[in-house]
Amino acid sequence: MMADYNMKTLRLFGWIVHKMFKRLYENVVVDKETLELLQNHNPKTQGPLILMPTHRSYIDYVIVPYIFFAYKI
Repeated sequence: MMADYNMKTLRLFGWIVHKMFKRLYENVVVDKETLELLQNHNPKTQGPLILMPTHRSYIDYVIVPYIFFAYKI
């Protein structure tokens, strides 16, 4: 499977999600130390990385890619 991303569309989606989160939530707490570990993760030497959302809501599937995009992961 292959995808061809359009950065203008991704940035627009990120802006919309950012505005949506500001209206829905008082704040979103991000563990920056763990994100730094993820930025330095090398799947060739450390193995694959599997993300498993643990909440019952479907917002995890929106917020995780948004945070990764915002932190350039």
